[in-house]
Amino acid sequence: GVRRRMNAAATAVSFDELVRHIASLISMMRGANIKLDYYKLVQDLFDYDSAFGRERVRRAWSRDYVSNNLDKELTDK
Repeated sequence: GVRRRMNAAATAVSFDELVRHIASLISMMRGANIKLDYYKLVQDLFDYDSAFGRERVRRAWSRDYVSNNLDKELTDK
């Protein structure tokens, strides 16, 4: 679920599509009691509106996602 939504958000071709995927991710995060930095999310959404910003946001989200998943895998073992 989460990986699929992250991939969908990272490859969104429009801002509206991105917002739909993020809304689903927020619901999943709330259900798992995962905190979200809404201020940072708003900044990223604002930056996403430009071509350079879009790539920066995608890279940052990818790094955060991979980093958090690796941390989780290491603590689960």
